Amino acid sequence: PVIDYKKITGNFASAGAVAAAICVHFVKSGFLPKALFSGTTDIFLQNKGLLILRFGKYISSTKIVP
Repeated sequence: PVIDYKKITGNFASAGAVAAAICVHFVKSGFLPKALFSGTTDIFLQNKGLLILRFGKYISSTKIVP
């Protein structure tokens, strides 16, 4: 799923850092809770990582791996 982290964290200078910390927690726990994306079930990552994309003046990404 695609999750707009700024809707969760708010729009401030270090929102990307907060999103990275949250992603590290989810990768360590191994699943994404359904409440994040209005899903019907949790998504288990099965040793997969997450990718954080930022679209601003520049496009950047951060990969969080298990």
